[in-house]
Amino acid sequence: MRKRLAFHLNANRFLLYRGDKMTKRVGIEIILLIGSPLVIAELLLLFFQFPFLVSSAVGYFILVLFHLPANSPLSASADFETKKVNPHFKASLPTASSMKRLDMLKFMLLILLLIGCLYLYVEKIR
Repeated sequence: MRKRLAFHLNANRFLLYRGDKMTKRVGIEIILLIGSPLVIAELLLLFFQFPFLVSSAVGYFILVLFHLPANSPLSASADFETKKVNPHFKASLPTASSMKRLDMLKFMLLILLLIGCLYLYVEKIR
């Protein structure tokens, strides 16, 4: 058991060290998710004097809407053609496994950033 655990830890270290393409892609995605609303908010602040925290919170809110799970009640993925033919059609309820772990991490990160921006803005107003 100990040898197996040591091999597993070394294999994980090797994957991270070697710079796996998947790891790089996920890192770039997360950096873009965090940075793009901040850059846009900075540009809005420079050109239009729009509050930085409000515009970044709006950007994070839009990203949260785009990262909703496919079958959640708030998502807009209903099949409208099927609803025309069968008005009693109901989409399947979301399951716990409908979101992958990485997608859930991104979604929770965006929620935390949105809440953080709104909290800091409210504290700044006081």
